[in-house]
Formats: sequence, C-alpha cells, structure tokens
Amino acid sequence: MSWHIVRGKQKYIILYEDYVDITKLVRELCFHRSLLSLINVGEPDQLASILNKELMGTYIYLSLKVKKTREVLSLLYDLGFSPLDLQVVKEESERAIFCAHCHTVFITDDHPHAVCEKCNITLSVTNHWSTFHHAFLGSFEFEGDSL
Repeated sequence: MSWHIVRGKQKYIILYEDYVDITKLVRELCFHRSLLSLINVGEPDQLASILNKELMGTYIYLSLKVKKTREVLSLLYDLGFSPLDLQVVKEESERAIFCAHCHTVFITDDHPHAVCEKCNITLSVTNHWSTFHHAFLGSFEFEGDSL
C-alpha cells in the first residue's frame, strides 16, 4: 500500500475495512504524535453521522476496496470534505481501470496490462490516477511503427 503523511492537521481518521492491514500507517501517524481515530466502515448512514460531527482540519485516509472507496468518497464530498482533506490508500493488488477506448471503469488484478470488460481491448495500465473517474488510465497500444 502507498500513502504519504500530511502533517499539521488537527486530527486524522483512517476509514478501513476488516481485511486491510493498516498497522504501518497507524504506526507512522502515532510516531508523529497525531490525534487519530480508526473507523471500520460499515453502513453509510452510520458513517455519515460520525463524520458529520468532525471539525475543520480533519484529514482522512481511506483504505478500502475500490467499490467501497467510490461510495465513501461520494459521501465525503456530500458532507463537505474536499480532495485536499483526504487520501486514498490504494491496495496494490486491485485496481480500477478507466478504458480510454470505450470510457468504461472496471476492476482488475491484472498489471501492467488488462483486458477491458466491455470492449475486450488489451490496455496498458498507467500510473495516471483520475480523480474524476477514481481509476487508473488504461490506454491501448497501437501495433506497428510509433509516430
């Protein structure tokens, strides 16, 4: 998993699911003597009532599966959090891919190439993360000479 520590925030929250190992992130935040809350994400209604009470200056780390991440990001934006208030801790084995050919977003474990579920084109998966689509860009490669 990859993340970076954002210093100087009033409080840090890690939203996680049971399967995720967040011990390194917790250790790093505790090393900096940060105020920290761990929230195991359950029902969105419960999560909304908890996060609605948080004050400005709260920074959120999301360590969730791809489908759940989309749902929780939508909730966070509805509650007034901005992309500057949070960070998605991406699990390396599972990725959401945005197909540059048919504009479909699908989830795969294949790296660095994936086959689009809709148009069946083999895509080269880049490290470009789209904050709009919440997915990595999958671009198709042309065979033959490059331009």
